[in-house]
Amino acid sequence: MAGHVRGDNYKPTTTIAFDPNVLKKVDDYWYENRKGNRSKGVNELIQYGLKYLELVEKKKQREAERMLG
Repeated sequence: MAGHVRGDNYKPTTTIAFDPNVLKKVDDYWYENRKGNRSKGVNELIQYGLKYLELVEKKKQREAERMLG
């Protein structure tokens, strides 16, 4: 499912509600890492989170195979 694509931008957009504490951490991250804007920071953090989940799932699979093997 794609988000809304504005006429002046080729990238899909969406609206997200953040917990104020999480938004502060996101803003600190993109500012301290000079990401240019909040969207770039959020995109990078999401990519890191998705990669982390992928690695956790692979680790779980290896451990399950080791226990069964």
